[in-house]
Amino acid sequence: MALLQNMQDVGQDLGTISPYRCPVASKVSFSVSYERTCQSCGTGTYKLEPRIMLSLDLINQGSTMQQCLQAYFSESAVEFNCECCEGKKSTMKWSFHTLPKILIVHVNRVGTDLFVEWILERGPFEQNVGPFV
Repeated sequence: MALLQNMQDVGQDLGTISPYRCPVASKVSFSVSYERTCQSCGTGTYKLEPRIMLSLDLINQGSTMQQCLQAYFSESAVEFNCECCEGKKSTMKWSFHTLPKILIVHVNRVGTDLFVEWILERGPFEQNVGPFV
């Protein structure tokens, strides 16, 4: 994303061309939001993050894309020092804020065999991401 921003800045500085708009970025850019809530005092933090891909953990050999998405977007317990009450336990929940036209998924896998089997048996993917918005 830094290179893209640099190209846009240079184009504007030259003044001879309109601002550069990457045709690929317009198809794959999206944002996710997360809400972190302290379990001690209930203080919440909300943040948006721009993304161009989603990195999912492969749960096990029999995992489907839908199960990996469900695991990523489910609420999870995290350790975080609360600024209000010094509590250390929080929950975090991710969701899509905006959706891309094309979703690029990076699969974190333990071994190559798991990934190859997943693609051969279950690809191509058309997934309902509605529950995660």
